[in-house]
Amino acid sequence: MDVVCHLNAGQDSHTAILVEDKIDTVERTNQMRRYRERIGNELPEERILPVYLKTGDQSNTSLRDISERGNAILLRKNLLGVLEGQSKALAESDILGDFVTRLRRWEDQVQAWATDRPEMWGWHAWQGFYAALEEYIEGGDWSYVPNQSRGFLGFYAGFVCRDEITAYIQIEGGESADESGVRDGKLMFRINCGGAPRERYRDLRSHWHREVMHRKGATRAERPARFGFGQTMAVAAVPRQEWQVCGENGLLNLERTAANVRECLAILEVSRPPAPNSQ
Repeated sequence: MDVVCHLNAGQDSHTAILVEDKIDTVERTNQMRRYRERIGNELPEERILPVYLKTGDQSNTSLRDISERGNAILLRKNLLGVLEGQSKALAESDILGDFVTRLRRWEDQVQAWATDRPEMWGWHAWQGFYAALEEYIEGGDWSYVPNQSRGFLGFYAGFVCRDEITAYIQIEGGESADESGVRDGKLMFRINCGGAPRERYRDLRSHWHREVMHRKGATRAERPARFGFGQTMAVAAVPRQEWQVCGENGLLNLERTAANVRECLAILEVSRPPAPNSQ
């Protein structure tokens, strides 16, 4: 545990505040539960307050899971709301002042998705956009996806089971860019073939490519730049400029963009699995 604060130790009102500070990492399995159990040998549960302090960024979905396990969530914006009002403390401590300045700069970079054109977004702005998009897309989640070229920020939703496969969408944002310097941010239709034998992967990929491309409303979808071969594969792609909607000022229209994402999810819902023995 990063910080353990004992209040009124030795008295009947003795209370312990447990603070786990996470920046770019997330809670390890049952980490905070183990901390509570350890302190629980000394105090009753009602006098233990576990706090998950997140000064970095994490999906709302995963934060809700942590909250449902009995932990209070304190986000960067909450911490700023407390510290930026402490003018006397800030004036007396350069360390605190530098810390608050850094947090404010970070928060502004995350919220830049709403004030900068999408083609100008950096890594943090994509995180802010995903957090906002989560509120519109039921079951949506996002996280860092590692790969050989630094990785990207992936937003994923859907996960519709269709016989041997699970179909879903994945938005690929972050720092990757095309030759012109525009961040790609493609929306990918993908399948997971974990329920099928490997010799069927290629046929399933072809079937779901055709299925997505021929569905009404999917006219903006195109063939992926490269057809991979494996348990998870992309079957179609929608360029960022097609699924994201911007106003005349060049800024993102979140509601209309979310509607386009929901339209893509609807394509998965109505798409048909291959007919028996069609492979």
